[in-house]
Amino acid sequence: DLIGGGDDAPLRALADQMGVANAVKFLGRKDYNPALFEFLSQYDGLLFTPLAEDTPRMIFDGYAAGLPLIAYDIPYVKERNAAEKATIMLPLQQIEESAKILADIEGDRSSLIALAEKARAAADKHAADAWYKWRAEKTLVAYDNSRPA
Repeated sequence: DLIGGGDDAPLRALADQMGVANAVKFLGRKDYNPALFEFLSQYDGLLFTPLAEDTPRMIFDGYAAGLPLIAYDIPYVKERNAAEKATIMLPLQQIEESAKILADIEGDRSSLIALAEKARAAADKHAADAWYKWRAEKTLVAYDNSRPA
């Protein structure tokens, strides 16, 4: 299932060309609201396979729905894995090795349970209210440190 707006014609053509068009669903854009997280929670993981460095918010949206990150091992994904331990890393652009990892996950979905729990815990840490609280605390410290003694 692919979620997102934009021109999906090239992806649809690729799915047709590869003979998998019946297995790929193009769900389009989803509004950012509580229904999005309820919708996402029906999935087992968030697949993220960028070909270049990227830092998308969707990772944290996935965490909020309890979705482990299954992603190419770009530097930002490695950073997220080090911080939250809610990630299965796929070797960048190594399709056969990545497919084997995905097949292993499919064969043992229970391996996702601990990662889902870590993803959900990470969501609390990265929620907007937690981030604003952290930012306010840092701002107050910076202000206090800038005042003459």
